[in-house]
Amino acid sequence: MSERCTHASTDTPELRHGVQPALDRAAAQSHLAFATILDRAGAVIAHSRAMTATDLSLALHSAAFAQVRAGVPVSLSDVLFGGDAEGEVVDLVVPVHTAEAQRILVAGLPAARI
Repeated sequence: MSERCTHASTDTPELRHGVQPALDRAAAQSHLAFATILDRAGAVIAHSRAMTATDLSLALHSAAFAQVRAGVPVSLSDVLFGGDAEGEVVDLVVPVHTAEAQRILVAGLPAARI
């Protein structure tokens, strides 16, 4: 099993104000394998506990992430074999516009549920 993602910065206001627990709840309620919020460069702002380093690496190297960075409003990855217990996932990648900056939400959809 892959190691858990350790790239989150505790300096971000979002983590201090509980975004990670909110992502855990959102992922659980939506039956997602994981959820993460990235900046445009791919640095992790916050992530659900189920997000692994393998999941992050696959998301950052996917065409879906590159397309959203280039301005596409929503993109889906190919089926990826992630590092979580859900097995194969399809990443849903969407931009999130905030007052501070543009962020990118990556939600791992279990392929078996699609």
